[in-house]
Amino acid sequence: MRRALAALSLLLIAAAGGAATVEDRADNAFDFLVAESLVLEGSYGEAVELFGKLVERDPDEVYLRLEFAELLFRLGRLDEASEQASAARRLDGDDPEVLRLYGQIQLRRAEDDAEALGRAREAFEVLRQSAPEQIEPLVTLGQIYLSEGRTSDAADLFLELLAQRPGDRMLFSFLLEALERSDRLVEGEETIRSFIARDPGFAKARLALAQLLSDRGEHVEAARVLEQGVEAGLDGPDVQRQLAVERYRSGDADGALRAASRLLEDLPGDYGARYLKALALVELARRDEARQVLETLVAERPDGLDVALLLSRLLEDSGEIDAAAEVLERVGERLAAADRLRPSRTARLRLAELYARGERWEEVLRVSETLLEGPAASGRLDAALLKSEALAHLEGAPAALAYLEELSGSEPAPRLMARRAELLFDLDRAGEAQVALQPLADSPELDSLLLAAGVYQRVESYSDAIPLLEEARRREPGSPPILFRLGAAYERSGRYDDAEGAFRHLLDLSPDFAPALNYLGYMWAERGTNLDEAVDLVQRAIELDPDNGAYIDSLGWAYYQMGRYGEARDHLERAAELVPDDSVVYEHLGDVYLAVGERERARRIYEQALRLGGENREQVKRKLERLSGEL
Repeated sequence: MRRALAALSLLLIAAAGGAATVEDRADNAFDFLVAESLVLEGSYGEAVELFGKLVERDPDEVYLRLEFAELLFRLGRLDEASEQASAARRLDGDDPEVLRLYGQIQLRRAEDDAEALGRAREAFEVLRQSAPEQIEPLVTLGQIYLSEGRTSDAADLFLELLAQRPGDRMLFSFLLEALERSDRLVEGEETIRSFIARDPGFAKARLALAQLLSDRGEHVEAARVLEQGVEAGLDGPDVQRQLAVERYRSGDADGALRAASRLLEDLPGDYGARYLKALALVELARRDEARQVLETLVAERPDGLDVALLLSRLLEDSGEIDAAAEVLERVGERLAAADRLRPSRTARLRLAELYARGERWEEVLRVSETLLEGPAASGRLDAALLKSEALAHLEGAPAALAYLEELSGSEPAPRLMARRAELLFDLDRAGEAQVALQPLADSPELDSLLLAAGVYQRVESYSDAIPLLEEARRREPGSPPILFRLGAAYERSGRYDDAEGAFRHLLDLSPDFAPALNYLGYMWAERGTNLDEAVDLVQRAIELDPDNGAYIDSLGWAYYQMGRYGEARDHLERAAELVPDDSVVYEHLGDVYLAVGERERARRIYEQALRLGGENREQVKRKLERLSGEL
């Protein structure tokens, strides 16, 4: 079409000129049509020669220059094409077709000419102002912006273009990339929602919105967005995988398992889908099935850190400490051999923590010292703290304190300061410990303030912890973890009304905060008050965490306080199975056996509680002595 217009233009100009001019320009118009015919026939050499003659005869004709430039561009003769396009631009720098072709030629030349990309960008920017409806070259401009790192400029441009073509998937995809790379994805949420309303079946849009919601912690809503996509016909692996993730993150383990299983029907060997399935199985307490899946995955990818961590946790929960440690040892060695030092250190740090939970302090010392070798690296502070704990158990608090003193510089890390204060408390040097904690207590940093409060709570100095936690609440009044710690400190110091107020406020803010549900319910059960509400709260906690032995113990104890011994017995026996090392659970179970007249069984359970050696030791001992006298 443009070629016909070019020829027509030449003829019209010829008709408007004088006699000689009319003849010359008529010849030009005829030769132009001949040149175009030669191009159509594939006689490119003759066409180039004829275009060259035409330009010599009429050097100020824009269309001749433009057509000649395009032919040279198609033939890969970029320098010559650039020369003709530049001449056309000098003749008519605002013509959209001239700008478009000039920009395209410069873009191709950018592979060998570092400055050509800038010339292409400048031409397309002029085109953006003069002819914003020229979508394709402006898409190229957006891509240039992305390549130059001008991601925010690219986002602005693609937003403009999408306003012209609201349903264009290509433009939307470029816009998403620009928004993500410029950290403006939140700003584009309404645009994403509008695109989904127009095109419900575009997976990329739904995945982007779901990720945006997920990043905000709105996992239920993210899952809903993806489920609507499935209903609209989306069943690709990316959607099903993300749906499984969001269902898992929202606490819907059953839904996550269904989504992962559907994905595995189409992709039975998909590693990520099998990992998600294992996660869901763990949450559903189907541990044997989860273990089978995880062991297969570890065998396939011995350097898979996340899978190894989950398998080791599962083995530890089953009491298989050596097996759990072997998994972590092996993955750490594999990662180190592959020079993946950071994940290797993570595996070894988890190994040291595993040994610490099992109170295998010589192993903790060995692994932590390995982590501390070499230059400073991630996890070094954690390793130092673990080493200090191991030294305290193996050689005593003075040795651990001496080690920390060696580490302390002019500005020691807050966690080291807190650990040093704990050791001072252990050595009955409370005054020095309080002096050591004062910089943390006075710090403007909330984390430092909470560290100091945590030390006071661990040494049961609640009168010192409470003011710090109250200050933390003042700084972050809506923080459930801070409210939980404050409520616990109030309860442990006997301020029950204040504790109840803190927990109720927490649950108003976060109704599904299971630890608070259990703590408040158990507090009431211990005091024999609000027992119906206590049962309700603890039951809600158990719904959120069905295999939590502490929660089940709380429910059993509430039933005991209500005199509902049959239900109490069922729950306390289950709790003893789940947490066989908790002396309080065994004391409660002994109490219920005693209440139903099973004295000999109560005696055996009390003896087991004594062997566990908890803080309730003296209380259990008195109960056992009284029972033995009666027997």
